[in-house]
Amino acid sequence: SLLLQGRRNKANRPKGPTGSAFQTVPTGLRTVVDALVEACDGVKVLLNTAITAVEPAAEGYEVALSNGVRVTAGAVILATPAYTAADLIGGFLPDAAGKLNAIPYGNSVIVSLAFNKADVDHPLNASGFLVPMRAGTDVSASTWVSVKWPHAAPDDKVLIRCFVGRGVGKDWTQESDETLVATALKGLRQIMGLKAEPVVTTVARWRRAMPQYKVGHLDRVAEIEAMLERAPGLYLAGAAYRGVGLPDCVREGSEAADKAARHLGWNEA
Repeated sequence: SLLLQGRRNKANRPKGPTGSAFQTVPTGLRTVVDALVEACDGVKVLLNTAITAVEPAAEGYEVALSNGVRVTAGAVILATPAYTAADLIGGFLPDAAGKLNAIPYGNSVIVSLAFNKADVDHPLNASGFLVPMRAGTDVSASTWVSVKWPHAAPDDKVLIRCFVGRGVGKDWTQESDETLVATALKGLRQIMGLKAEPVVTTVARWRRAMPQYKVGHLDRVAEIEAMLERAPGLYLAGAAYRGVGLPDCVREGSEAADKAARHLGWNEA
């Protein structure tokens, strides 16, 4: 396994009160979404409503919603997985849809385990570990959440998150919670020598959640964007293209919004 050390060369540390390379929102990432909704004055947010089709129209695009409503839009930003965007534009941009569908996705299975700190004899002197394929364990990575972000657990608890599976081969999303927890514990015992029993466990399964950037990925993205030039006012954003992290997605969304604003003439004044 490869430990992700918390100590770094001082010259390379980001400036800030902690100097940590890892940043998050202490009150949870939902805070980001809630803040965006609050900041979007005059914007209508539709919850539990899917887009079922996007079609070119005389004044831009007609967007069909799952509630039966059809909306005319001057510009459309698809901040969806690549395969969902492909389904929506396949009727009028089949070549771009084919390229989007060619971006592979892996499943993500995450097991979170909380332990009493008194029962954990590992020094926890890193932020987690990565496991190479050749190691032969079903745990591919682990984040020591309470070390990486101390606010995430009480002082007397240790919170560890394990990633089970590798996005290829066995479909771990089909396994029971009991099997997944046992697999995570086995990996922690093999790699960390952990003997403690968890006091709380949770399992999360995310199917087709992680876009895989294979060799030639950026060339494919450039080809998709070139094809979209035939559909003025239609833009893509999200984790499928140039980065999966929150800062990457924020950048992608901001760039797509700027393009849409220019298309609509909003920033000419």
